[in-house]
Amino acid sequence: MLERTLTRRSVLEHAGTAAAGATGLGVLDRTPGDEPGESGRNAPGEDCGRDHVHPDIAVVGARREDGDLVVRAGDALTFDASGTESTAPVESYTWTVAGEAIDGERVHHAFERAGGVEPVVLAVTDEAGRAASASVDLHVLGRDRDNEPPTPVHDVSPARTYDDGYIVRVGERVTFDARDSWDEDGDVVGYEWRFRGGTRSGAVTEHVFRRRGNYRVTLSVTDDAGATESVEVPVHVTR
Repeated sequence: MLERTLTRRSVLEHAGTAAAGATGLGVLDRTPGDEPGESGRNAPGEDCGRDHVHPDIAVVGARREDGDLVVRAGDALTFDASGTESTAPVESYTWTVAGEAIDGERVHHAFERAGGVEPVVLAVTDEAGRAASASVDLHVLGRDRDNEPPTPVHDVSPARTYDDGYIVRVGERVTFDARDSWDEDGDVVGYEWRFRGGTRSGAVTEHVFRRRGNYRVTLSVTDDAGATESVEVPVHVTR
């Protein structure tokens, strides 16, 4: 397996989306078919330099310590594959993080436990069927105990308010908004709404209640140090 780090230009591009002090790092893993002179997907006489897939991993929220890539348990990390190079458009990005497969060019994760080394693998396939993978090992340290959890703040519209809840109508498209949530010692970077039967991410989401009754929607917000705070949002649905 051959590895290479990102160029300084690529690192700076990734660092533009990171919090202060975050580090974007890329590691390349070539398959044997990607090496000149070895058998692979390229036909005889074909220019290998024009026919390739080069996956790239950037870890936003990590740092280098003594040559190791280090993260902290509970920290909200972003795994970014936007630096991937491919002759044909990329069809799929699949990450394997903590034994879980996650699809997407840019995904988020926080490791719950400290003290181990967590491998992160990215598999990329382009529209021509060419595939390649990249991997990086993350050393997970203990949580930062000084971090204050964020404060979730919610708003629901259209709705009438009662006590700490909201009244909406059956079949009405209702907007749930958490953009006023805040963090005393950092930034809110993650939002999750849990409805009966499923969850949705994002500061703003919409939902339609199909039946009358009393519901409890849970809003969870996560800060840039990985701390999460949740609040229940009572919703009364009428005709």
